[in-house]
Amino acid sequence: MICNLTFSEAIILMAAGMRLTRAGWNNKKQYVVKFSPVAHGMEILKVDGHGEYPLCSFMLLRGENMMWSVWTPSTGDTLADDWETYHGE
Repeated sequence: MICNLTFSEAIILMAAGMRLTRAGWNNKKQYVVKFSPVAHGMEILKVDGHGEYPLCSFMLLRGENMMWSVWTPSTGDTLADDWETYHGE
């Protein structure tokens, strides 16, 4: 496990495919990943009757209920230095 990372360091590892978490988060099974739609064959979003839209990469958070949601870091997350790689389930 790599510990005590800044967000700048963590995001580089996330871009390389690693799962990241924060020591300060209460849920120890919670982590963030970079999701690349192209890598999963989902480069175009088709909306019925409204056209097609290209998708770009974004971050996903696996939360408390083990469900995935789109994640945007808070100011506290971007300034924190307690980021670490996640090696759980």
